[in-house]
Amino acid sequence: MAKTMEKMQLALDPVLTKFSNLKILLILNMGLNFIGPLVLIGSLFVIVTQFPWVGWQHFIQPVLPQLKVPIQLIFNYFSLLVAINMSFAATKLNQLSPQTGTSIGIIAYLMVNLTATGHLSRTAFGPANFFTAIIVPILAIEGLNWLSNHNFHPQNTGNLPPAVPASFLSGLPALGVLLVTGLLQWLSPWSISTLIQWIFTPLIVGFNSFLGIMVILFLTLLLWGLGIHGNNVIGALLSPFFLQSLVLNGLNVTDGQAATRITADGFLNFGMNIGGTGAILALTLCALTAKSKRFKKLGHMSLAPSCFGISEAVMFGLPVVMNPILVIPFIGIPMLLQGLTYILMQAHVIGMVVAQVPWTTPTILNGFLVTGGDWRAAVWQLIELLIAIVIYWPFFHAYDRQTWQEEQLQAVSN
Repeated sequence: MAKTMEKMQLALDPVLTKFSNLKILLILNMGLNFIGPLVLIGSLFVIVTQFPWVGWQHFIQPVLPQLKVPIQLIFNYFSLLVAINMSFAATKLNQLSPQTGTSIGIIAYLMVNLTATGHLSRTAFGPANFFTAIIVPILAIEGLNWLSNHNFHPQNTGNLPPAVPASFLSGLPALGVLLVTGLLQWLSPWSISTLIQWIFTPLIVGFNSFLGIMVILFLTLLLWGLGIHGNNVIGALLSPFFLQSLVLNGLNVTDGQAATRITADGFLNFGMNIGGTGAILALTLCALTAKSKRFKKLGHMSLAPSCFGISEAVMFGLPVVMNPILVIPFIGIPMLLQGLTYILMQAHVIGMVVAQVPWTTPTILNGFLVTGGDWRAAVWQLIELLIAIVIYWPFFHAYDRQTWQEEQLQAVSN
């Protein structure tokens, strides 16, 4: 099995490395990183307003409308904020003028949201338009970059200073992008925004389904098991879908409605990311009982980082990656726990994710906060940790016994 894993790694690594370095993915990651602090701020106010304690709700009632203002401003105008940040990220990566590039990206986004009468659609700013806010600015800036690189050079005009024709020609790429965007919007039987939403709807439904999340988990964890950063490859494609679901859930509960998206950003904290990818906190706790001196020392050294979701020491120290013994529970445990979580959220036994918290927030506290103060979610994360320990236990101790015997043989030979 080890040889098979090594062959798979050698075959996949160069392809996936090239894929993860695609310009569009780099722009996407950069733009979403820019928007991240705003999502955290909006989520903080969601948590504050959604705490289910009667005494707390009575206490904040006089200022509740004011507390909802940051949520409404950030989440109701989320697509506009995304369009701004995507425009800036694409401009920065293409090394264009940040003022011109960002402005063109925003204008192009607004243009594709115009109605037949020339007015902005009411859905132009909300999270429903999220994917339009990603795609249109990126395409607009890529078009601007291409036209800038293929622009006409000012001709020799005798005594006329070169700066004069240059000043006229400098705006041609921007004009070209806006003309093409306007013509496409005008000639298309559907608005570009509607078309993009129609294209992405099946993917949104698929990624929010039980089967969809299981496939995603398996591929992500398999890549990790092969020594490839699965989150960078799979997560880069999925983060927009999860983020849109989070914002929609946050807006729903703020408006007094029920959350509807199970696989929102933060859902993977219920299983996969307990102490790091693969529920590594459970494996770290198992390492504390190891017979191998190296494993026991690693367990003590890694316990505090794992509590805050930092798992690299265990992932590469045991190691977990490229390890035929540990890769089975490493893949199986998160899939089991996330599957159970999906069923529990679907049955409303525990609350859905409505807020985002820093990724280093410890397990149990994490579950309580991301669900807007649902104590049942915190208890479930504790139960998940215990389940993960029970499943990891026999696999780890089989590996530990093998390593301990090797240490004994080495000690005798020395």
